Amino acid sequence: MVNYVRLKRRYGYFSAGAEWAKWTSERLLALRAQIAREIPPKSARDTLLIASWNIRDFGKSTFNPSPRLPETSYYIAEILSAFDIIAVQEIGDLDQFDQLMKLMGKNWDYIISDMTEGASGNGERIAFVFDTNRVFTRNVVGEVVLTEAREIGGDATTVKLPAGTQLETDDGVLDLDKGDLLHLPEGQKVVDRKQFARTPFLVAFQAGWFKFTLCSAHIYFGKARGAKYERRVKELAALARFFKDRSADNDENYIILGDFNVVSTEDDTMKALLDNGFSVPQELWGLATNMMRNAIYDQIAFRVKEKELEIPDFANHPNAGVFNCFENVFRANHDDGVPQGESFDHLTAETSDFAHYLDNLPADKIENFTEVEKRAYYWRKWRTWQMSDHMPLWVALKTDFADDYLKEAIELAEQDLAEEG
Repeated sequence: MVNYVRLKRRYGYFSAGAEWAKWTSERLLALRAQIAREIPPKSARDTLLIASWNIRDFGKSTFNPSPRLPETSYYIAEILSAFDIIAVQEIGDLDQFDQLMKLMGKNWDYIISDMTEGASGNGERIAFVFDTNRVFTRNVVGEVVLTEAREIGGDATTVKLPAGTQLETDDGVLDLDKGDLLHLPEGQKVVDRKQFARTPFLVAFQAGWFKFTLCSAHIYFGKARGAKYERRVKELAALARFFKDRSADNDENYIILGDFNVVSTEDDTMKALLDNGFSVPQELWGLATNMMRNAIYDQIAFRVKEKELEIPDFANHPNAGVFNCFENVFRANHDDGVPQGESFDHLTAETSDFAHYLDNLPADKIENFTEVEKRAYYWRKWRTWQMSDHMPLWVALKTDFADDYLKEAIELAEQDLAEEG
């Protein structure tokens, strides 16, 4: 249970006062009611709730124009606590993350990766946040590092020159323009191979009978086409192939999840997973996971032993889905200057919170905006820096295989008895 203690007056309201405490508590009540409707309760001992959430620029200021509000940590903690284990991407510095974990309560723990360096890495970390009453680690932690033969890319016969490149000749130094191509003679090549832009992170867990390794990744996005898109496809293929090769040597259950930047179910980004032996359950197939509800970037894919992937049915709840966190916090609707139309159907909240948060929008960004532009900035951008531009993707899994185990034991015993007879 989330630690709400600071929402009461006797414990200090932070510095925001009673109005802030009332507003935050009301939003939390609405959020809890939504969770109770849409996500199965964690009371079933034979069920595991797994989720993945890219929390935009969490604890970083790489792109974020304004800091997260104190109330936001409560909302994020409330959502995380609805699941048993969550893979979180786009974590930066740990101060904000540590504050979040303090709200989660004593039964929650986490394992987090080191920061990925380099321009493509954006200083990001990946974490697994888990309820120790429901899940425990098997003390195996690692990162996916590719061998030279499996590195992403290949050998190139042309090189695109960066800005500032100079060519020294007998006649002097020649300045070359950014983007110029250097063509190598026939038979010559340069090595152009890369590791993952952001290193995938894996941890071995167990819940009930179910032993599994989770690997979370934030796959390179690049561009919608061309060489940078190809790198995205190659990263996904390399990740899936890594575990395909690994599974040939053991009988571990592998689940890869995260922000894979998958374009569509028919695209090469999805085929990169499927062609390397991973499957995406029908319950998760094609679910839009971004705020605009028009992209399937986030995925949970499985390569598990026979009879050990079972998604249970619930009488009153779905068994998988995408949780729309904006239904009850940082709400927006068509009053926010958005024309009616199919592409904006996700703005379904009954009430807009634009007026409540107007003073929190960065003044330097909106000072010359019209009312319509301010509203659009609020719902398109600002609130994604509070929560995220991605939604949590989740699935329920069965973790009790005792019946199957005992039935198999009976079959084996009957075979032995038949042979003895």
